[in-house]
Amino acid sequence: MSTSWKDGLALCGIIHRFRPDLIDFDSLNPSEAEKNNQLAFQVAEEHLGIQPQVSAKEIACASVPDQLTILSYVTQYYETFKNEAPGMSITTILSYLRHRAPRLNICVAFTAMAM
Repeated sequence: MSTSWKDGLALCGIIHRFRPDLIDFDSLNPSEAEKNNQLAFQVAEEHLGIQPQVSAKEIACASVPDQLTILSYVTQYYETFKNEAPGMSITTILSYLRHRAPRLNICVAFTAMAM
């Protein structure tokens, strides 16, 4: 698992992909990891009904975020959004994130594991 989930941009990017009205992705600062994660957790909980599994600080402060926690949390995003884009897989979402924000270094191993 890479550290690409640590700064919160990937989580915010997934929300922005489906609900750009909820997060202004271009205004996010990668150096504000805890703030970005808190925004993603708050928006996901309030607007999407997705409960956070860890705190924003735990993800931002971890040297490498816990693989199973991230996979479980991202799976909840997928379950929430899959009906909004029929045929879209987790792999497609991660590919979108790589294209949308090249600064994200989303681990290929995670992508393969999520399939």
